[in-house]
Amino acid sequence: MDVSKWSYNDFKAYLLLYAANADLIVVKEEEDILKQIVSKKRLSKLKKLYSASSDYEIIQTIMSFKEKYFSSDDEKDKLLDEIKKLFMADSDYSILEKNTFIALQKIL
Repeated sequence: MDVSKWSYNDFKAYLLLYAANADLIVVKEEEDILKQIVSKKRLSKLKKLYSASSDYEIIQTIMSFKEKYFSSDDEKDKLLDEIKKLFMADSDYSILEKNTFIALQKIL
């Protein structure tokens, strides 16, 4: 999968996939949010790439889109709001999710 050809929705789904895995369990509600962003087929490809990547590679991939998709405070805030919604999808904002959110705030 050529990351350089990703759309905004590809990037956002990948970022939210990372966030959804923060507590090591992707629940149905989180999966439903991801399916609203990209097709089931595209999500499957993103999951394969995600699974084959180390945490370092995932963070590097997210950061590679900084100038393109979250260079302004408004864009960053919009993405952080999307992440918060995902974390609250199952009504359980775990300590792992809180820590991941703090890390993503710093990265973004």
